[in-house]
Amino acid sequence: MIYDDGYHEIVWIKDGYRLVDAESYERTYSAEEGRTLSTGYYIAQWPPGTTNPHFLHDQLRFIGPFESRHSAAVALNATSEGYASAS
Repeated sequence: MIYDDGYHEIVWIKDGYRLVDAESYERTYSAEEGRTLSTGYYIAQWPPGTTNPHFLHDQLRFIGPFESRHSAAVALNATSEGYASAS
C-alpha cells in the first residue's frame, strides 16, 4: 500500500502575503482564514491527491515557523519517515 501524504515544499515567508519557494521564486500565498504568517521557514503542505500545487490553494497548510531551512527539513524528514514506517 502506498500512502499519499500530499505534496510538501519548504518555503520562506518573506512578509505580508509573499513567500520564496523552493526554486527561489517570490510568490503570493494565502493561509487559512486569510491570516498572514510570521517571517520564517515553513513546510507548505497540500492535501493528498493535489494535482496542481500552488500557493493560493484553499486547503494549503503551513507548518512552522522554523528558525532555519535545516530545521524545517529535519521536521519534514521526520514526518516522512513516520509515514514510511506506518505503511
